[in-house]
Formats: sequence, structure tokens, C-alpha cells
Amino acid sequence: STPPQLTVLTAFPNPASDMVHVQWDGAHPADAMWFDAQGRLAGTMRLQPGRTTLDVTELDAGAYMLRVQNGTAIRVVIQH
Repeated sequence: STPPQLTVLTAFPNPASDMVHVQWDGAHPADAMWFDAQGRLAGTMRLQPGRTTLDVTELDAGAYMLRVQNGTAIRVVIQH
């Protein structure tokens, strides 16, 4: 049997100021959630396979975890 594929999630630029490009290697769209440094839900978005550009101007400056429903997560720093 083949091992499960780890789905790769990357974001750039990181730190981001107003836009962040998220590269999601999943085969299907996925719901993702922003969590702030205190673990509070700061927002949700839909990631499409490939690259999705997200507007992060509404997020306060700081470090966030962008977590996809399958558990894959990435740390993104927002600087305005």
C-alpha cells in the first residue's frame, strides 16, 4: 500500500501586509481557518486547488495559523 499523500500548503509573501498567496496542492477545494496567536478563530476562507490570493487587510498584525480542514497548517505573519 502507498503512504497517504501529505498535502502541501505554502503562503507568500510571509510576512504579508495586504495580500497573501496561498498555494494548496489538494485535489479539491478546502475550507481553511485563520487562528490568531491566542488560538481564536480570526476568519475563514475557501482555498481552491492551486493558488488562491487572500486579502488580509482586515486581519490585525501578528502571527496566525492558517489551518485546512484536513489538519494541514501553516504559520503566516501579518505586518501592516
